[in-house]
Amino acid sequence: MNEDLLHIINGILLIIFCGLTIYVGLTIASRYFKYHKREIFCVGLAWIGLSSAWYPACISFISVYILGLNRLPAQGYFFIGNILYPFFLNLWIIAVTDLFNAKRQKLIITLYAIYNTAFLIAFLYFLFVDPSKIGELRGPTDVLYKDFVQVYLLIAVVTFLIIGLLISYYSLKSEIPEIKLKGKLLLVAFIATTIGAAFDTSLPLNFITLPLFRSLEILGSIAFYGGYIMPAWMKRLFFRKIK
Repeated sequence: MNEDLLHIINGILLIIFCGLTIYVGLTIASRYFKYHKREIFCVGLAWIGLSSAWYPACISFISVYILGLNRLPAQGYFFIGNILYPFFLNLWIIAVTDLFNAKRQKLIITLYAIYNTAFLIAFLYFLFVDPSKIGELRGPTDVLYKDFVQVYLLIAVVTFLIIGLLISYYSLKSEIPEIKLKGKLLLVAFIATTIGAAFDTSLPLNFITLPLFRSLEILGSIAFYGGYIMPAWMKRLFFRKIK
């Protein structure tokens, strides 16, 4: 009973987190049609991709607890959760090198593309030859990744954090209050999301870790939304008057 309750809570929180992440990402990406800047479009899609590792858990939760069917098999779970992650990571690198006008942009993008391709080759090999090398399903919704997949995801999270800290740093240097506030929100977003994702991919869930991880991830998505969009209600929350 306790285990079922844990998976139900996990599934509900995951749907909230993934839904919020998709909404935030699409909202940011849609700004491309207004500003016509590639980095905006890439950042929006990359943020959606950040939650792609949790999509199979959402699907399994709906399948088991809502539709009364079986959970996703291991191969399907691993495929849905990982196959697009390298693509989204590449989008993130493109967006950031665009943003900072990196002098060696092509080299940086190429190196990450090679790294992501190597991961995909290894991932697809083990997916069909020995899925147990990729991870272990725990109940209807949870997974504990192993070996190279766990290392890959952790490196992706560290990359995400370092780049996020750089973006936040330059925003915090601004003398404009709204931009400085956006920098603070982005700092919260990158740190909260990184901690939540890093622990989530490396530690088993229980009634102590689950609320902590999911709360950090949801907080990160809300803060990221404020850092990039800064809607009127959030301005009113932090400022007495909308400037």
